[in-house]
Amino acid sequence: MLEFKNVSYIYPKGYRALTNINLYIEKGEFVFLVGPVGAGKTTILKLIYREITPTVGKIFFENQDLAMLSHHQVPYYRRRLGIVFQDFKLLNYKTVWHNVSYPLEVTLVPMKDIVKRVFKVLKLVGLVDKRDFYPDELSGGEQQQVAIARAIVNNPSLFIADEPTGNLDVKSTDKIMEIITEINKMGTTVIMSTHNLEIVKKFNKRTIYIQNGMIVEDTKNEIIDTLIERNSYDTNLIQP
Repeated sequence: MLEFKNVSYIYPKGYRALTNINLYIEKGEFVFLVGPVGAGKTTILKLIYREITPTVGKIFFENQDLAMLSHHQVPYYRRRLGIVFQDFKLLNYKTVWHNVSYPLEVTLVPMKDIVKRVFKVLKLVGLVDKRDFYPDELSGGEQQQVAIARAIVNNPSLFIADEPTGNLDVKSTDKIMEIITEINKMGTTVIMSTHNLEIVKKFNKRTIYIQNGMIVEDTKNEIIDTLIERNSYDTNLIQP
């Protein structure tokens, strides 16, 4: 589904963020990206949703070379993705319902389909009863639930979450992880970056450890205890 071939990325001022990344993610996988601040996790995600293109190498999504997308094609490509950020990026002047329906409205989806799809995703994240609330009337966890609902209302084949629990308490974190796990069970591929190795340890999923712009581990949870021990000194890797 998603493949990185010998990908390196150097930012315009000369900072090398990634070096020779080779990676293949199959349809339906759940993958954690972990590593210290500045390791290259967010750069990998930006490459996936085509905010940037590789300095060297190629990235293929469903056999399509992302670097070959024209400026006009990029928005259409992103409709195949669901993207969630740590800071929610909700529209404060719109209700929960209209934040979620907005991606459908701008693509001219018929109203009867919008109603059906928005109700379905709000039910999934447990916020049907707060559909008329505004973002500033919600808790941080609820705002993230709205952001997730908005990200999946287009039925994306790939769901990307960049530190989605970074600003949340333990209870809200558990709820968000429950929702993301359910999204994956429905067949959507999930890539989630996190500093929180305790979350990674709790879920038996593929884990890619990034350090200094390189993949140093790509495995399941048998090595998570080792990673926690190795990085216990690093306050950028949070252990609640």
